[in-house]
Amino acid sequence: MTDTAINSFPLENADVSKLYTEKAAGNLVRTSIDKFASSVSGAATGQTFYVDASGNVVKRTIGSNGAIMVASSGLPDWLAPGSSTAVLYANASAAPTWSGTGTNGQTLVLNGVVPTWTTLPSPSYSLIQSQTGSGVAAIDFTTGFDSTYDEYVFVLIGVYPSTAGSRIQMRLSVDAGASFLATAYEYSSYGVAAGAASSNTSTSTTEVPLGDTATGPNNAAASAMAGTVRLILTATKAAFFAQTYHKTAVPQINAMTLSGGRDTASRANGVRFLTSSGNINGTIRMYGVKNS
Repeated sequence: MTDTAINSFPLENADVSKLYTEKAAGNLVRTSIDKFASSVSGAATGQTFYVDASGNVVKRTIGSNGAIMVASSGLPDWLAPGSSTAVLYANASAAPTWSGTGTNGQTLVLNGVVPTWTTLPSPSYSLIQSQTGSGVAAIDFTTGFDSTYDEYVFVLIGVYPSTAGSRIQMRLSVDAGASFLATAYEYSSYGVAAGAASSNTSTSTTEVPLGDTATGPNNAAASAMAGTVRLILTATKAAFFAQTYHKTAVPQINAMTLSGGRDTASRANGVRFLTSSGNINGTIRMYGVKNS
Protein backbone atom coordinates (compact mmCIF):
# COMPACT_ATOMS: atom_id res chain seq x y z
CA MET A 1 0.00 0.00 0.00
CA THR A 2 1.40 3.41 -0.95
CA ASP A 3 1.60 6.36 1.43
CA THR A 4 -0.76 8.24 -0.90
CA ALA A 5 -3.34 5.50 -0.63
CA ILE A 6 -3.12 5.50 3.15
CA ASN A 7 -3.30 9.30 3.43
CA SER A 8 -6.27 9.63 1.08
CA PHE A 9 -8.28 6.77 2.56
CA PRO A 10 -11.22 8.12 4.67
CA LEU A 11 -10.93 5.86 7.69
CA GLU A 12 -13.94 7.57 9.30
CA ASN A 13 -16.07 6.02 6.54
CA ALA A 14 -14.55 2.57 6.91
CA ASP A 15 -16.91 -0.33 7.33
CA VAL A 16 -15.65 -2.85 9.88
CA SER A 17 -17.55 -5.54 8.02
CA LYS A 18 -15.26 -5.14 5.02
CA LEU A 19 -11.71 -6.21 4.12
CA TYR A 20 -9.61 -3.56 2.41
CA THR A 21 -7.08 -4.39 -0.29
CA GLU A 22 -4.94 -2.20 -2.54
CA LYS A 23 -5.43 -2.32 -6.28
CA ALA A 24 -2.65 -1.60 -8.79
CA ALA A 25 -3.57 2.08 -9.00
CA GLY A 26 -2.87 2.46 -5.27
CA ASN A 27 -6.52 2.85 -4.29
CA LEU A 28 -8.14 0.89 -1.53
CA VAL A 29 -11.23 -1.12 -2.38
CA ARG A 30 -13.55 -2.97 -0.08
CA THR A 31 -14.09 -6.69 -0.18
CA SER A 32 -16.92 -8.25 1.70
CA ILE A 33 -15.91 -10.33 4.69
CA ASP A 34 -18.98 -12.39 3.95
CA LYS A 35 -17.67 -13.04 0.44
CA PHE A 36 -14.33 -14.21 1.83
CA ALA A 37 -16.07 -16.28 4.49
CA SER A 38 -18.18 -18.01 1.86
CA SER A 39 -14.99 -18.91 -0.05
CA VAL A 40 -13.38 -20.33 3.07
CA SER A 41 -16.45 -22.33 3.96
CA GLY A 42 -15.86 -26.04 3.63
CA ALA A 43 -12.08 -25.71 3.43
CA ALA A 44 -10.14 -28.83 4.30
CA THR A 45 -7.16 -29.05 6.62
CA GLY A 46 -4.04 -27.88 4.83
CA GLN A 47 -5.92 -26.11 2.04
CA THR A 48 -4.59 -22.77 0.80
CA PHE A 49 -6.25 -19.72 -0.76
CA TYR A 50 -5.30 -17.18 -3.38
CA VAL A 51 -6.86 -14.20 -5.14
CA ASP A 52 -7.56 -14.71 -8.84
CA ALA A 53 -7.39 -12.11 -11.62
CA SER A 54 -10.96 -11.00 -10.84
CA GLY A 55 -10.21 -10.42 -7.18
CA ASN A 56 -12.02 -13.52 -6.03
CA VAL A 57 -10.69 -15.64 -3.18
CA VAL A 58 -10.14 -19.13 -4.52
CA LYS A 59 -9.40 -22.37 -2.72
CA ARG A 60 -6.40 -24.28 -3.99
CA THR A 61 -6.71 -28.04 -3.98
CA ILE A 62 -4.53 -29.88 -1.49
CA GLY A 63 -1.28 -31.19 -2.92
CA SER A 64 0.01 -34.69 -2.37
CA ASN A 65 2.62 -35.44 0.26
CA GLY A 66 5.96 -34.02 -0.78
CA ALA A 67 4.49 -31.68 -3.41
CA ILE A 68 5.93 -28.16 -3.69
CA MET A 69 3.86 -25.04 -4.37
CA VAL A 70 5.17 -23.04 -7.34
CA ALA A 71 3.87 -20.18 -9.46
CA SER A 72 2.34 -21.28 -12.76
CA SER A 73 1.06 -18.55 -15.14
CA GLY A 74 0.86 -16.18 -12.20
CA LEU A 75 -1.15 -18.55 -10.04
CA PRO A 76 -0.07 -20.97 -7.31
CA ASP A 77 0.05 -24.59 -8.33
CA TRP A 78 1.33 -27.85 -6.88
CA LEU A 79 4.39 -29.48 -8.41
CA ALA A 80 4.23 -33.23 -7.85
CA PRO A 81 7.03 -34.61 -5.69
CA GLY A 82 10.07 -35.93 -7.50
CA SER A 83 11.47 -39.42 -7.16
CA SER A 84 14.19 -40.29 -4.68
CA THR A 85 17.52 -38.50 -5.51
CA ALA A 86 15.77 -36.17 -8.02
CA VAL A 87 16.83 -32.51 -7.87
CA LEU A 88 14.57 -29.50 -8.49
CA TYR A 89 15.86 -27.08 -11.16
CA ALA A 90 14.58 -24.39 -13.52
CA ASN A 91 14.30 -25.64 -17.11
CA ALA A 92 14.98 -23.60 -20.27
CA SER A 93 11.59 -21.91 -19.83
CA ALA A 94 12.39 -21.11 -16.18
CA ALA A 95 9.72 -23.56 -15.06
CA PRO A 96 10.51 -25.67 -11.98
CA THR A 97 11.30 -29.24 -13.04
CA TRP A 98 12.53 -32.40 -11.40
CA SER A 99 15.71 -34.01 -12.70
CA GLY A 100 16.05 -37.71 -13.32
CA THR A 101 17.11 -40.03 -10.54
CA GLY A 102 20.60 -41.24 -9.73
CA THR A 103 22.21 -44.34 -8.33
CA ASN A 104 24.95 -44.95 -5.77
CA GLY A 105 28.27 -43.39 -6.70
CA GLN A 106 26.90 -41.08 -9.41
CA THR A 107 27.66 -37.36 -9.63
CA LEU A 108 25.28 -34.56 -10.66
CA VAL A 109 26.65 -32.82 -13.78
CA LEU A 110 25.19 -30.40 -16.31
CA ASN A 111 24.18 -31.89 -19.64
CA GLY A 112 23.57 -28.69 -21.59
CA VAL A 113 21.26 -26.90 -19.14
CA VAL A 114 19.82 -30.04 -17.56
CA PRO A 115 21.38 -31.44 -14.36
CA THR A 116 21.89 -35.15 -14.92
CA TRP A 117 23.12 -37.93 -12.68
CA THR A 118 26.20 -39.43 -14.32
CA THR A 119 28.69 -42.18 -13.53
CA LEU A 120 32.10 -40.58 -13.88
CA PRO A 121 34.98 -42.69 -15.16
CA SER A 122 37.03 -44.05 -12.30
CA PRO A 123 40.68 -43.03 -12.04
CA SER A 124 43.04 -45.26 -14.01
CA TYR A 125 45.44 -45.29 -11.05
CA SER A 126 44.30 -46.83 -7.79
CA LEU A 127 46.31 -46.53 -4.60
CA ILE A 128 46.79 -50.07 -3.30
CA GLN A 129 48.97 -49.35 -0.30
CA SER A 130 51.57 -47.00 1.12
CA GLN A 131 54.44 -47.94 3.40
CA THR A 132 56.91 -45.84 5.36
CA GLY A 133 60.08 -47.36 6.73
CA SER A 134 62.48 -45.86 9.25
CA GLY A 135 65.71 -47.77 9.63
CA VAL A 136 64.20 -51.07 8.44
CA ALA A 137 65.93 -53.88 6.57
CA ALA A 138 63.51 -53.67 3.63
CA ILE A 139 60.17 -52.28 2.50
CA ASP A 140 58.12 -55.17 1.09
CA PHE A 141 54.90 -55.22 -0.94
CA THR A 142 53.36 -58.69 -0.93
CA THR A 143 49.62 -58.03 -1.36
CA GLY A 144 47.53 -56.36 -4.04
CA PHE A 145 48.95 -58.34 -6.95
CA ASP A 146 46.01 -59.89 -8.78
CA SER A 147 44.24 -60.02 -12.13
CA THR A 148 42.79 -56.53 -11.62
CA TYR A 149 46.13 -55.06 -12.66
CA ASP A 150 48.88 -56.09 -15.06
CA GLU A 151 50.75 -52.86 -14.45
CA TYR A 152 51.90 -51.33 -11.17
CA VAL A 153 53.59 -48.05 -10.32
CA PHE A 154 55.72 -47.55 -7.22
CA VAL A 155 56.35 -43.94 -6.19
CA LEU A 156 59.46 -43.38 -4.07
CA ILE A 157 59.28 -40.35 -1.77
CA GLY A 158 62.27 -39.38 0.33
CA VAL A 159 63.96 -42.80 0.22
CA TYR A 160 67.53 -42.98 1.53
CA PRO A 161 69.89 -45.49 3.18
CA SER A 162 70.95 -45.47 6.80
CA THR A 163 74.51 -46.03 5.54
CA ALA A 164 75.84 -43.18 3.40
CA GLY A 165 76.41 -44.19 -0.22
CA SER A 166 74.51 -47.46 0.03
CA ARG A 167 72.50 -48.06 -3.16
CA ILE A 168 68.70 -48.33 -3.36
CA GLN A 169 67.69 -51.62 -5.01
CA MET A 170 64.64 -53.70 -5.93
CA ARG A 171 63.90 -57.43 -6.08
CA LEU A 172 60.86 -59.50 -7.10
CA SER A 173 59.05 -62.45 -5.57
CA VAL A 174 56.87 -65.18 -7.10
CA ASP A 175 55.77 -66.68 -3.75
CA ALA A 176 54.14 -63.60 -2.13
CA GLY A 177 57.28 -62.61 -0.25
CA ALA A 178 58.29 -65.95 1.20
CA SER A 179 61.52 -65.39 -0.74
CA PHE A 180 62.84 -62.80 -3.20
CA LEU A 181 64.65 -63.57 -6.43
CA ALA A 182 68.36 -62.69 -6.27
CA THR A 183 69.55 -63.72 -9.74
CA ALA A 184 69.08 -63.13 -13.47
CA TYR A 185 67.86 -59.52 -13.58
CA GLU A 186 68.66 -57.80 -16.88
CA TYR A 187 68.70 -54.05 -17.36
CA SER A 188 70.13 -51.10 -19.21
CA SER A 189 70.47 -47.68 -17.58
CA TYR A 190 71.55 -44.19 -18.45
CA GLY A 191 72.46 -41.67 -15.79
CA VAL A 192 73.91 -38.23 -15.19
CA ALA A 193 76.08 -37.53 -12.13
CA ALA A 194 77.70 -34.13 -11.54
CA GLY A 195 77.25 -33.24 -15.20
CA ALA A 196 78.90 -36.43 -16.50
CA ALA A 197 76.79 -39.02 -18.33
CA SER A 198 77.22 -42.75 -17.94
CA SER A 199 75.47 -45.91 -19.06
CA ASN A 200 75.34 -49.39 -17.58
CA THR A 201 74.14 -52.73 -18.86
CA SER A 202 73.83 -56.08 -17.15
CA THR A 203 72.47 -59.40 -18.35
CA SER A 204 72.64 -61.10 -14.98
CA THR A 205 72.58 -59.27 -11.68
CA THR A 206 71.26 -59.99 -8.21
CA GLU A 207 68.98 -56.93 -8.01
CA VAL A 208 67.66 -53.95 -9.93
CA PRO A 209 69.67 -50.77 -9.14
CA LEU A 210 67.44 -47.70 -8.80
CA GLY A 211 70.21 -45.14 -8.91
CA ASP A 212 73.93 -44.70 -9.49
CA THR A 213 75.36 -48.22 -9.65
CA ALA A 214 78.50 -47.04 -7.84
CA THR A 215 77.21 -44.63 -5.19
CA GLY A 216 73.77 -44.34 -3.67
CA PRO A 217 72.12 -41.43 -1.82
CA ASN A 218 73.65 -39.85 1.24
CA ASN A 219 72.23 -41.03 4.55
CA ALA A 220 70.07 -37.93 5.06
CA ALA A 221 66.56 -36.89 4.05
CA ALA A 222 67.97 -33.86 2.18
CA SER A 223 69.75 -36.22 -0.24
CA ALA A 224 66.94 -38.75 -0.48
CA MET A 225 65.79 -40.43 -3.67
CA ALA A 226 62.55 -39.52 -5.41
CA GLY A 227 61.22 -41.30 -8.46
CA THR A 228 58.95 -43.93 -9.94
CA VAL A 229 59.25 -47.60 -10.84
CA ARG A 230 56.78 -49.03 -13.35
CA LEU A 231 56.29 -52.80 -13.27
CA ILE A 232 54.45 -54.76 -15.99
CA LEU A 233 53.68 -58.42 -15.29
CA THR A 234 52.77 -61.43 -17.39
CA ALA A 235 52.57 -65.10 -16.42
CA THR A 236 56.27 -65.64 -17.17
CA LYS A 237 57.91 -62.21 -17.35
CA ALA A 238 58.35 -59.01 -15.38
CA ALA A 239 59.38 -55.80 -17.13
CA PHE A 240 60.43 -52.74 -15.15
CA PHE A 241 61.09 -49.10 -15.99
CA ALA A 242 62.50 -46.60 -13.49
CA GLN A 243 63.23 -42.89 -13.30
CA THR A 244 64.94 -41.62 -10.16
CA TYR A 245 66.80 -38.62 -8.79
CA HIS A 246 68.97 -38.26 -5.67
CA LYS A 247 72.11 -36.72 -4.25
CA THR A 248 75.10 -38.89 -3.46
CA ALA A 249 77.35 -38.69 -0.42
CA VAL A 250 80.05 -36.82 -2.41
CA PRO A 251 77.68 -34.86 -2.87
CA GLN A 252 76.67 -35.16 -6.50
CA ILE A 253 73.34 -34.86 -8.26
CA ASN A 254 72.35 -38.18 -9.80
CA ALA A 255 69.48 -38.75 -12.25
CA MET A 256 68.88 -42.12 -13.84
CA THR A 257 66.57 -43.82 -16.33
CA LEU A 258 66.49 -47.62 -16.37
CA SER A 259 64.61 -50.36 -18.18
CA GLY A 260 64.89 -54.10 -17.86
CA GLY A 261 63.19 -57.33 -17.00
CA ARG A 262 63.37 -60.88 -15.70
CA ASP A 263 61.87 -64.19 -16.72
CA THR A 264 59.78 -65.71 -13.94
CA ALA A 265 58.49 -69.22 -13.28
CA SER A 266 55.10 -67.69 -12.53
CA ARG A 267 53.56 -64.24 -12.29
CA ALA A 268 55.45 -62.00 -9.85
CA ASN A 269 53.44 -61.18 -6.73
CA GLY A 270 55.87 -59.38 -4.47
CA VAL A 271 58.36 -56.48 -4.58
CA ARG A 272 61.12 -55.66 -2.12
CA PHE A 273 62.98 -52.35 -1.82
CA LEU A 274 66.26 -52.53 0.07
CA THR A 275 69.77 -51.09 0.12
CA SER A 276 73.10 -52.62 -0.84
CA SER A 277 74.20 -52.28 2.79
CA GLY A 278 72.36 -51.43 6.00
CA ASN A 279 68.77 -50.26 6.41
CA ILE A 280 66.35 -48.20 4.36
CA ASN A 281 64.20 -45.14 5.15
CA GLY A 282 61.38 -43.33 3.39
CA THR A 283 57.89 -43.72 1.92
CA ILE A 284 56.89 -45.86 -1.05
CA ARG A 285 53.38 -45.93 -2.50
CA MET A 286 52.04 -48.73 -4.67
CA TYR A 287 49.44 -47.98 -7.37
CA GLY A 288 47.63 -50.33 -9.71
CA VAL A 289 46.87 -49.27 -13.29
CA LYS A 290 43.47 -50.68 -14.24
CA ASN A 291 43.41 -53.02 -17.20
CA SER A 292 40.31 -51.36 -18.62
